[in-house]
Amino acid sequence: MSRIDYVTGILQEFGAEVGLPLELGSDGRASLRFDDLLVTFAYGEQPMEMLWVYADLGPIPASGVAVPDLLLELNLTVWLRANMTISVDRAGERALGFTMLPLASLDLRALKTALDMLLDVAAEIRGLLEHAEHLETPAAPPAGDRTLPNDSLRI
Repeated sequence: MSRIDYVTGILQEFGAEVGLPLELGSDGRASLRFDDLLVTFAYGEQPMEMLWVYADLGPIPASGVAVPDLLLELNLTVWLRANMTISVDRAGERALGFTMLPLASLDLRALKTALDMLLDVAAEIRGLLEHAEHLETPAAPPAGDRTLPNDSLRI
């Protein structure tokens, strides 16, 4: 069995559990909508064979709020909780979350666990983005101020 057939089989098994047909297309991708959250699965071989799982976290408000700072702050916490990284689309209009599952350890249980964690964290981030217009933009430090916060370590 080829690796892509293996991934397709796991996605089909997951699709059968949730009652939706799920199969990789000719482009190596498949998408599902969980409530109003679009999740895309993508098979890739570089840098190693992986199943990438992307979630559209929603629009980034254009009102000049500190959303990029907030997303940057959340990145480490989100990675530790769900092995998910937050990014922004090329236009800077939408936040995206993604995780990668190495094929060497991929099975139905690993997929479901990763997806559960991703969906939980994605729901929280979507909620934050929906209320982001209430965030205040932090003041820029004075020019030349290179002090580090108390919990930072200079290397």
